[in-house]
Amino acid sequence: MVGGIVGALIGFGIGWYLMGWLPSIIILGMTLLGAFCGAATGRMIIVRSRRVSSQLILEGNRTVLEDIGLQTARFISRFHEQAEPNPQSLMEFLEQLRPGSTSSGGKDLLRQSFTHYYAARFAVDLMEKLEVCFLANCQAVYHEHIRLEPYIKGLMPWIVRRCVTKRLLQFDIGPIRLKVSHDVPSLHGVPFPESLQA
Repeated sequence: MVGGIVGALIGFGIGWYLMGWLPSIIILGMTLLGAFCGAATGRMIIVRSRRVSSQLILEGNRTVLEDIGLQTARFISRFHEQAEPNPQSLMEFLEQLRPGSTSSGGKDLLRQSFTHYYAARFAVDLMEKLEVCFLANCQAVYHEHIRLEPYIKGLMPWIVRRCVTKRLLQFDIGPIRLKVSHDVPSLHGVPFPESLQA
């Protein structure tokens, strides 16, 4: 519909510009032709965008299931019944996760994440268990963020991503306004709270 309206306006504008040389019926014809061409083009873009988007969403979901889902199932089935820590067993589990950076197809972040899940599994202190689990979750989410970045880029045109990041993804914490497009600012010259130093 938007394509048809834009096409009609362009057709009408060109016809209006040429009005001194063309009869009114031709201007009307150009307006209708512009509307038809705009609507047809808009429809083709929408059909193609939906097809590409659905394919990218499917591939992204498969990536998450393969990276996190299958490995989590493997981790649980291997260590659920284990009563005592066994570093050799952990090493055998980690060997199936390819070394290397996430951006180059490696699984270093997942290796770290599952190492921390393993530490949390056998942690006695509840606070330590929660902290290590939180760190493991952060590493797993960061891994998936890197892996899904190409799919997200393919789903949204650059200008839309840019506008969403700059304009919509911001929030206030007290008097401080934070945006995901900027680094988290230091508070009173301290980059992070003392409690996070360990």
